[in-house]
Amino acid sequence: MSTVPFARLGMVAIVAAVTIVLPIRFVQASAFAGFPSRPQIEQKAKWQKNIRIPQRGQPWHPLFSPVAKSSENNQPTPIEQSPSLLEKKGGILYRTSIFDRSELAQIRQDLAEYERDMQDETMSSVAQHRRGAVLSSVDSPTVQVLREGSLVEWVRTVTSNPNYVLRDQDVPVELRSYEKRGASMAWHSDDVLFDPPQLEVVWTLENTSDCVTMWKQPEQHGPNDSSKTTNIHTIETDPNAVLLIAAGGPEHCVTSLKQGRRIIVKCVYALRDAVFLSHAHQAQFQNKKGSKSNNKKNKKRQRR
Repeated sequence: MSTVPFARLGMVAIVAAVTIVLPIRFVQASAFAGFPSRPQIEQKAKWQKNIRIPQRGQPWHPLFSPVAKSSENNQPTPIEQSPSLLEKKGGILYRTSIFDRSELAQIRQDLAEYERDMQDETMSSVAQHRRGAVLSSVDSPTVQVLREGSLVEWVRTVTSNPNYVLRDQDVPVELRSYEKRGASMAWHSDDVLFDPPQLEVVWTLENTSDCVTMWKQPEQHGPNDSSKTTNIHTIETDPNAVLLIAAGGPEHCVTSLKQGRRIIVKCVYALRDAVFLSHAHQAQFQNKKGSKSNNKKNKKRQRR
């Protein structure tokens, strides 16, 4: 029996195997070409482990900024953040129904006592015929709600910054009343009392007056148009509504009262580590009766 056919069959089998195996190896090599090596993958995982990503519903802030790989030095660098809602609106926001029923009940009960102790304003360069009282930072339920309630959470959300706090130890919370005929506030920008500047809050408790709040807000014509138009917004502030204004920012005013009355609470939020510029602040109300009222409250609580 001849061995030639078997030899030929062996050669055919070898050629076929080479023909099939080599392309597969080539495809596999091509498929993984350009993929990072294991050390690169481990380095990337290390970067991702150090990224502090906010939980769902948590505001974005430099503390929580994700990182991206720089093309220059192959190192993580912060991603540029988009402007906050307050910045997009030019430094002023109006919001209705800020406190829930429970918070509102506490505030109304507390402020009823302070309303009886309101004094004429001692000095102001822009306001006329207002009355007011200073709320106790120690035992006022209103101040406590302002520190921990719905309002501060909203402020942190619209600023995309969780570090805003009520700075009542530096700038006391005030109850203010527009009820005398002619009570008003001229056009002005709020004085900068902190570095970085604070946010001023005007919350309306009651408003049966005919006076309105106005503010100037520059608006850009379009994304490709650098020119801006200043629009004047006018509103009769609703009870339980808040106006948030960046200090040194938009000009605003309150028109002269002829009838009714408007009761508001004024307070300040600033960053935790913001520096208080004490020389820039002047007390608006002496609040002698307010102090007596606070002492009475303390005595009542001690008896309990």
